[in-house]
Amino acid sequence: VTESTDFTELTDREPWLSSTKLVVKPDMLFGKRGKSGLVALNLDLAQVSAFVKQRLGKE
Repeated sequence: VTESTDFTELTDREPWLSSTKLVVKPDMLFGKRGKSGLVALNLDLAQVSAFVKQRLGKE
């Protein structure tokens, strides 16, 4: 997922994304993602989209 990812298009290609709960975890080379608020569990796609957009590109 990048800043240009279209979640609607992604759902069209991967329909299962809209019918299951998801996990968000950044691909970064450090620990303590959970303590830094960078891991989210049991979200639907709308919640994932909001979570990612709020945090994408921030250090």
